[in-house]
Amino acid sequence: MKRLKHVQRFREIVMAFTRNGFGFMMHKLGLLEQVSAPRKWRMLEKQSNRSLEERIRFLLEDLGATFIKLGQIASTRTNSLPRSLTKELEKLQDHVKPVPFDEVKQLIEEELEAPLDDLFLSFDEDPMATASIGQVHGALLHTGEEVAVKVQRPGIRQQIEIDLDILFEMASIAEKRLEWAERYRITAYIEELAKSLRREVDYGIEARNSERMQKQHREEEFLKIPGVYTTLSTRQVLTMERVRGRKLNDVIEEEGHIPEKELLAEQLVSTITRQIYVHGFYHADPHPGNLLLMDDGRIALIDFGMVGRLNKEMRNETAMMVMALLRQNTNELVKAVARVGSVPPEVELSGLKRELDEFQDLYLTAHLTDVGLGEVVNDVLRIISRHGIEVPQDFLLIGKSLMTIEGIAVKLDPEISIMEVVEPLGDELLKEYMSPKSIMDRTMTQVLEYGELMKELPHMIRKVSAVAEKGKVHVEVRSPDTARAAESISRIGNQLTLSLLLIAVSLVFASLIIGVTVGGTMNESILTLPFFEVVFIVFLFLFIWLIYSILKTRRKT
Repeated sequence: MKRLKHVQRFREIVMAFTRNGFGFMMHKLGLLEQVSAPRKWRMLEKQSNRSLEERIRFLLEDLGATFIKLGQIASTRTNSLPRSLTKELEKLQDHVKPVPFDEVKQLIEEELEAPLDDLFLSFDEDPMATASIGQVHGALLHTGEEVAVKVQRPGIRQQIEIDLDILFEMASIAEKRLEWAERYRITAYIEELAKSLRREVDYGIEARNSERMQKQHREEEFLKIPGVYTTLSTRQVLTMERVRGRKLNDVIEEEGHIPEKELLAEQLVSTITRQIYVHGFYHADPHPGNLLLMDDGRIALIDFGMVGRLNKEMRNETAMMVMALLRQNTNELVKAVARVGSVPPEVELSGLKRELDEFQDLYLTAHLTDVGLGEVVNDVLRIISRHGIEVPQDFLLIGKSLMTIEGIAVKLDPEISIMEVVEPLGDELLKEYMSPKSIMDRTMTQVLEYGELMKELPHMIRKVSAVAEKGKVHVEVRSPDTARAAESISRIGNQLTLSLLLIAVSLVFASLIIGVTVGGTMNESILTLPFFEVVFIVFLFLFIWLIYSILKTRRKT
């Protein structure tokens, strides 16, 4: 076995696995040699009455900060892990003692390069909250503003890297010795989790996420995103505006019919769905601990260590997937999946289509008001994953985020209809998608892509010809003058590009008509006579040029 740098920690990890009922696996990996002989067999044979999922949770809690955070991140991967396991991982708890104040003070002063008294008028020595990665202290600025200071546990970054190093070593051994570990490519899976973990422990990233979220929601009066004090923040210290309010768990537990709970449920669902489908930047872990109900009735959304990002193309495809599901159009759904995901050559989309057909027959025949959008999206992602199609990680977080917020909404208001809440957003997205500007943008993007392809085609032909002439490829070349052939192809490519532009103009005209019909009234300035005159003249010029080019090519031939 490859020599490990951190022998003592490695022994602790192996013993923790064995102590929690995974001794046989450690034995299969040949790792029990690192544990003293008398103890290893006693732990190996020790039986546990806990389920596999419970043993995994207790193992992660036993191993400490790195593994707890990895487990919490893994709990969001509901598409690739069994639901029974992700539900158990959601229960992961930090059992850590607060960092002594002297160490907290030293780290803050080193990071911010100033004495604590110069930075803050007062600073609470006892933390408001303590977790495996860091803890939060209340403080008061010299300007009189209340802040919450998030301080990373000293040495935690180094500890995380040590643990990840050992975990990768164990995973690589497992892939060589255990068939299931190789089949599921656990090293790649752990690498993905490790990337997310490293982002979470960088408070600089969290600060930028918070600032972006605050700008994104600056017009929404019912939502509060705490501000960040960038001059008092680093990768290990994060100073934020302090928000006071009731924890959402306390609000949920309040008995009786409370109107504010119903409104709160609708606002939460609307907020997260709009973050995903409109803004493309969303809170990926909106559990009750990250939500507060302020005294003025506003919702405070905090802790942006885990966020998801979707570009416009991905947002459109996600919306198309949802609309295809609601219309029970499996063909469109499969096309959207193929566009957004990475489909290996061996994957048969016909098999995916059959399973999605069955899913819709069994699932969506229920009344839509009884179905949660998050549950539907998550189940579709699980089916996609089962067929070996890889989709971007930010895409996978959508299902978990929606399921979490919908679960909270149902607890607040058991009578809520998730689909009725998001239906206006669906109409808005469809209207935007079918608007003249949106159709024109998509059409021109496709035309430009085809144009680039045609521009590259002669170059590609020349490369193939050059390789063929060197005898590296067994290809029969009938024409000795490959340069002339490439020029002919170039002319044809230019004509094809021009033809595509003509098609684009036609599509734009059609788009304008469709847009008026579906997307609403068009701006009057667009409908004025000079606009159409200019477009017609350009169209006529291109048409004449195309005919001229074709006739010229024929004469040369």
